[in-house]
Amino acid sequence: MKALNALAVAVSLTAVASCTVPTASSPAPVGAPVAGASTPPAGGPWIDNSAIPVGESGGGGAFLRPAGAVNFSGDGTGSFRVMCGFSHMAYDDPIVAPGRPGASHLHSFFGNTALDANTTAGNIRSIGNGTCGGGMLNRSGYWVPSMIDTTTGRPVAPHSLTVYYKSGYGGVAASEITVPPAGLRMIAGVSTALAPVGGAPWEREVSWSCADGTATGTPLTPGIQQCAAGQLLRMEIKFPQCWDGVNIDSANHKSHMSHTVEGGCPSSHPVAIPAITFGVFWTTPPEGTTSWRLSSDMYSGGVGGYSGHGDWFNGWDEATIRAWALNCVQAGKDCLVGNLGDGRELWTS
Repeated sequence: MKALNALAVAVSLTAVASCTVPTASSPAPVGAPVAGASTPPAGGPWIDNSAIPVGESGGGGAFLRPAGAVNFSGDGTGSFRVMCGFSHMAYDDPIVAPGRPGASHLHSFFGNTALDANTTAGNIRSIGNGTCGGGMLNRSGYWVPSMIDTTTGRPVAPHSLTVYYKSGYGGVAASEITVPPAGLRMIAGVSTALAPVGGAPWEREVSWSCADGTATGTPLTPGIQQCAAGQLLRMEIKFPQCWDGVNIDSANHKSHMSHTVEGGCPSSHPVAIPAITFGVFWTTPPEGTTSWRLSSDMYSGGVGGYSGHGDWFNGWDEATIRAWALNCVQAGKDCLVGNLGDGRELWTS
């Protein structure tokens, strides 16, 4: 995790369609990809399931240790970051296709190692290890469509995920931020997009850039960029931060949330939670990324990545999420990576 922590300091973060599942003579474990090659839907990438990478086993304990003090951010915002390793890939989506193993396109999961189609708000905090800082203190689910090298059908293992929780710049004061409710879940991005979504970078929920670990990255674009060998390809996903205060989900998994409007949260969604941003990273190979597409990219021609999207499912330990939400985000302090703002920090085994 030293490399992940270095990446968090160096890189600055700015911001479902179904798949036909292959069959086999003997069934795979529930939620696991079936061995062999998948038959893609029209326009979707072909996937060699035998090449699906194995992720991390995650931490099986509550990892906390003493930490130094944190300071006010200087610009009135509050923030907290957590680094996560890649957990597993599966044709599951516990938000869009709950209780239906294998009903989704291939996803890459981070955080809770037991996350599958049968994960619910009732069990997410009691199952699995954690691949993020804090181990089992953060059993949240974070997932995105898997990256596929279309020349071979090989799914590409992600390098890492950075999750950025902040008061934001949409007119919400840090003091207005509340603790996200247990089991809250939401989606950002358009999984069915066939063309660029949104206009300017600040208007898009999903954007792409290249980073080399020492710079803030290239200008944001709506599709996958062609990064240099060794650089990190980054997909940034910005979630809405205004909650309706009642529902932890909705029929389209978006309507219970809203982005800020001028001056803050709209009256229909009056409760402000931390603004959540994913930074998903893949290492660029020597041959580059020209052949890469997301498992949800159901179109041909042009660049991949227009269907980029992300899912967030709150599985934080209640005392831990309250600590960073109140001591860091609401207090207007910059807690950097894993610092809870109370003299303790999350770490990984």
